[in-house]
Amino acid sequence: LSNGNNHRSDELRRSCHQLRVKDFKIIDDQINLKDSQTVSWSSDAILGHVKNSVRQWNISTIISFDQYGVSGHRNHSSIYYALLKFSSTSQIHFLSLQSISIYRKYLTLIELLRIYFMSNTVKTKIFILPSKDNLIPYKAMFEHRSQLVWFRYLYLLFSRYIWVNDYKIIY
Repeated sequence: LSNGNNHRSDELRRSCHQLRVKDFKIIDDQINLKDSQTVSWSSDAILGHVKNSVRQWNISTIISFDQYGVSGHRNHSSIYYALLKFSSTSQIHFLSLQSISIYRKYLTLIELLRIYFMSNTVKTKIFILPSKDNLIPYKAMFEHRSQLVWFRYLYLLFSRYIWVNDYKIIY
């Protein structure tokens, strides 16, 4: 829902190419959806874009952030609350990426063992990146040159979100 700026739009396009996403739309609403970690977005502004996209592209499932926004960004949380409102009154399936503690986020090997002994539940689905695709997230992230500050390299090396993601089925 936000591209950050024109430079980041190009990065996002290249990243989608690496992720093998062929059909995507970048929404550039810098007035209502200003790219900021500290700004909450209006549910009405989000829902206007979501409803148009669902209708235009015949979307049946939306995957987004949970109420904590994974990284604590207020605009990420805003998306969750808008989608929660939307999915409760529509036929859209909504899954939210679950935020996890910093320990679980960076102790990936221990986390993989925990997941191995745990099963998917009806309300939670765990997705593990197949080994044949293990370079794809790195290639996609390297397309975001403007985002590659020093701590992002640590994220790429250690973060569980590169290989494993838990999604809660909301609707």
